[in-house]
Amino acid sequence: MFTYIDPKVRSRLIGRGKLVTINYDGSNIDSNSKFVDENHAISILGPIPLPLSILGVGYNVDWYACVRHTELNKVEELANELRDSDGKNSFAILASSMAVNSVLIIGDRLLQDAGWDVTIYTRDISRHSVSNVGAGQWAPTSVFDEGIASKAFEEQYKYAARIAHHAYQNLSGAQYGIRFLENYYLSNEQTKENYYLRELPELFSSVADLEPHEHPFPVPFVKRTVTMMIEPAIFLRRVRDDFLLSGGHFKIQNFNNLDEILSLKENTILNCTGLGSKALFKDDELTPVKGQLVFIPPDPAIDYLTVGGGSDVTYMFPRKGEILLGGSGQIDDWTRHPEPEVTERIIEDNKNIFDNLHI
Repeated sequence: MFTYIDPKVRSRLIGRGKLVTINYDGSNIDSNSKFVDENHAISILGPIPLPLSILGVGYNVDWYACVRHTELNKVEELANELRDSDGKNSFAILASSMAVNSVLIIGDRLLQDAGWDVTIYTRDISRHSVSNVGAGQWAPTSVFDEGIASKAFEEQYKYAARIAHHAYQNLSGAQYGIRFLENYYLSNEQTKENYYLRELPELFSSVADLEPHEHPFPVPFVKRTVTMMIEPAIFLRRVRDDFLLSGGHFKIQNFNNLDEILSLKENTILNCTGLGSKALFKDDELTPVKGQLVFIPPDPAIDYLTVGGGSDVTYMFPRKGEILLGGSGQIDDWTRHPEPEVTERIIEDNKNIFDNLHI
């Protein structure tokens, strides 16, 4: 466990990329640099292949040992002192000075598992992106207009949705911030069923139209289903860590035009620039839709989602650290500041629903 405190072993591990140091942003840093902030740096040893069998099924498992850089330095100091003595009780002394956490990586890592060397070029890291505070209900919605998209596109869309659902389901659990919750669609009038519920029924369980006596909501039409709820801040941090531990790289860079993108050394480039595509790829049809959210303190008793039932876009999603209230869909609005009147409308719509529950 502590073999890498030997300077020779440590040097070999660093040279092979088996011992790395990252900062609080998840970026690789030089562990020997005098500028390392020891209180906000982690040394990671791995991957160490481990055999794992569950119910007779074998898995490819990588083990990573993680320790705070400041504790590692303390252990190295003690090791140097012990080399000058007889080394008695050395393991006990070293072990008491360092708390080691472990990370197991099981299963596919998509492009990285396929042997690709992946680099993500981004202007903002995830915690500074709008995705970090997004709603997080798993529902492939608002992607296209029915009647306009071709049948070929719809088949591609459904195929992609099934792949995405399978990928998220494989990561369900507290570590990735993914859980299954009941979702209630509320309406004051009979409406057409959502495309994804109609065309992808196998991805949503417990779907039912509820009678008035079967629910507490103050609306005449309620549909229940079970879907995944994703907490973006937790999920994005964990996926970022997996990406880095698998040898991925981040580069902070802003692209001003297509020529800058095509000048990259990589042979294959995936465009994930979102609204940036409008300028970079001259996509004049791309239109932003601004969504505004309100966050209130959490309530552990709330273990379901609601969508609809208000005067405009309305929903309530519970999270571990807060309850998210939505929302809005302001077409062709490029601004990013909250608007007081929208905030008041979101709060009032949700208040009208939960003040009038039939309990």
